[in-house]
Amino acid sequence: MTEKIKIWCDGGSRNNGKPNNIGGWAFLLTYKSHILSKSGHAYNTTNNEQELTALINALKQIKTTDIPIIVYSDSQYVIKGLTEWRKGWESRNWLNAQKNPVANKELWIELFSLHDRQSMIEYKWVKGHSDDEGNNFVDRLLNEEMDKHS
Repeated sequence: MTEKIKIWCDGGSRNNGKPNNIGGWAFLLTYKSHILSKSGHAYNTTNNEQELTALINALKQIKTTDIPIIVYSDSQYVIKGLTEWRKGWESRNWLNAQKNPVANKELWIELFSLHDRQSMIEYKWVKGHSDDEGNNFVDRLLNEEMDKHS
């Protein structure tokens, strides 16, 4: 059985979408005995922007295209955007089902490009703040990032 690259990613924003807020993102990437984690922050952002940024930054680390990847995320927004909503957005020229412009279009385009380079990506939703160790780890990382820059 082929080993998979495993990614846990998370993003958050304190005072989500309000002026002068702080957001953070983090990912944990594992493959065989290799482990990589990174985090970052942004001001005047949203939770959804940071969720997308976490996965974008994780996928940028992967230089191969032939190893299966499994992504664990507590963001239905990210998972549904990649697995359910994309086709509709593109067919409607980047309008959502309500005929409004898709939020975070530039981030989605970057994420789709990184996704499309890979031969096999599976997405799994995990309940946030529960018993998933990888999700809890990245949640801690992003909150530490926001604490450092608040």
